[in-house]
Amino acid sequence: MRYLTTLTLLVLFFLNHVFAQTQVVVLGSVHFPTPKVNADSIYQILQKIKPDLILLEADSTNFYNDFTFKHLYDENEYIATVRYKMKNSKVAIRPIEFEGRNNYRRSIGLYAEAGPVWQQLNLLNNEKKFNKDEQEIWNELSYLDSAANSYKNASLQTINDPEIDRKINSLMVSKYIKIKKIVDNNPLFEKLKLVNAQKDT
Repeated sequence: MRYLTTLTLLVLFFLNHVFAQTQVVVLGSVHFPTPKVNADSIYQILQKIKPDLILLEADSTNFYNDFTFKHLYDENEYIATVRYKMKNSKVAIRPIEFEGRNNYRRSIGLYAEAGPVWQQLNLLNNEKKFNKDEQEIWNELSYLDSAANSYKNASLQTINDPEIDRKINSLMVSKYIKIKKIVDNNPLFEKLKLVNAQKDT
């Protein structure tokens, strides 16, 4: 199974001087370059909107107290935001992220290391070892994943369409909630749970 290029977002605030109102723009993007979405295309949007505040998908631990970056990543939104900041020094950049995401994932039973889980799921599917309910869950995920992947080379305008957003949301529910039913109930995952528990300690 392929996986959709990770979607990300920037939340942009700017003062509309004509109407004297603060406006908010949520810009969906992808972390890594595609034929139609890259750091340049995101930077062009920033230049057009001219935000006064950018909320970047990043954990607060990646910022110093003065909100400068501790680490920069070779990802579209980081590159575009830093470029914009270099030319617009007064823009404020702040983190927006699900704080403590990894601890939360562990607390609800999601694995810290997803790779082995997906390998096992693919193996079970290829060897036709899912029961009927598991196969239905897997088939739904496969369908949604395939549909989402059809947009991976789309433009920023397309991936910010509300209908695409709904499809991606359905994929996330399938990937992180429904697939967990297989992992929780299939005995083949007990060994992986023990391995991951040892890694977490």
